[in-house]
Amino acid sequence: MLDQPQPTNIIHSLQKLLQSSIKHESLWNVYAYVINQDIIDDQGQIDDLRAIVIPLGSFCDYKKAVKHKDKLIEETGYKYFVIAKYGTIIPITVKPDLNIIEEVTVDMQNKLIKLEHEENKKQQQLYEEKIKYEQELKLECQRECDRHHIEYFKRQAYLASLHYMTYLELQKKSKETLDHYNKYKQLLKEHHLEHPEHKDQFLPYLKDKLIKRGEHELYDKINYAYQLCQNDLLD
Repeated sequence: MLDQPQPTNIIHSLQKLLQSSIKHESLWNVYAYVINQDIIDDQGQIDDLRAIVIPLGSFCDYKKAVKHKDKLIEETGYKYFVIAKYGTIIPITVKPDLNIIEEVTVDMQNKLIKLEHEENKKQQQLYEEKIKYEQELKLECQRECDRHHIEYFKRQAYLASLHYMTYLELQKKSKETLDHYNKYKQLLKEHHLEHPEHKDQFLPYLKDKLIKRGEHELYDKINYAYQLCQNDLLD
């Protein structure tokens, strides 16, 4: 009977594999895999099958590998793929690394069919929960119009609170804006005391400058705003 390889020999061999020369024509490799979730059967026996790994192509360019993987997903809907670089260790566990796995759906044979069935069952549950949520939301909206239901109170309390918050924010903004207005108004008045002639020169000067730049709308906006507050500015 042949001796079983010692763990140290296995590790040494694996290290050699990882250090082997890179084959650039097969630098990136696409795999599909399925893990046997039912290692122990109904009779308590351990199943020899641990996982299935399916090589699906090797590529010199990562983008080509991704394109091939995307095409396979499109055509089959399968759920688990790995794009592995040549000489890279890819752990296959019952909790796959979502950073290197693309999740979709598909069917195959035996245990794989069962896996798909479980996935479909989960999707059906999610769909039913979504329908239930939508029905609850529809009922909630109807009750919001019933003046005798708590949903009515909830809706009005929400709207009142929301508008009150907006009011407080606008009130704060209004005060800040008024403070800025008074600040610039004071600076303008101080300037006017030294150069009163600028009051009549201001708009023609501004118009000539902005019209030459093609900024007609900006001039109209400034002119309109200035006319509104002109009397108050220099009182």
